[in-house]
Amino acid sequence: MTHGPCGGVAADGGCEVAPGPCVFLDRPTVRWAGGDEPRPLAPEPPLLALMRQRPVVVADLPAAPLSRESLERSVDALAGTVDAVLLGDSGGARVQFPPSHRAALVQARGVPAWAGLNCRDRNRVALEGELAALADVGAAAVHCVTGDHTALGDRPDAQPVFDLYLT
Repeated sequence: MTHGPCGGVAADGGCEVAPGPCVFLDRPTVRWAGGDEPRPLAPEPPLLALMRQRPVVVADLPAAPLSRESLERSVDALAGTVDAVLLGDSGGARVQFPPSHRAALVQARGVPAWAGLNCRDRNRVALEGELAALADVGAAAVHCVTGDHTALGDRPDAQPVFDLYLT
């Protein structure tokens, strides 16, 4: 992560966390400075293999936080019509099942899970644990993001972590 913590940009270009304009809006996109050579994955994950053959359909999976039943109803409605579901961060609720638990519940119903993992309220050790758990349950993919600021959720009293915040 190069910029953060960030709660997003409002429609008028303002910051969603603090009054005033978004400080990142006029900055150029930061390119990843990782190695030039891609590392081969062995074996290739099924979703990645499918992406090499054709476009894939990934749908958002809206579900009530902390509701196994809601999650299962949503995934059952999409089963057989999508290649994977995106298990993003709930914008209005900060207390929810961990990504690895949601991925396990979804995949148990036969739909690959593309899990969202944010560092808003997880330190490095928690992030490493979640990544290990997501690998263990066989998540189809993981989307790592900053995450909205805690001031925007239903627990504004929670302290944001952003342990991987770099300047």
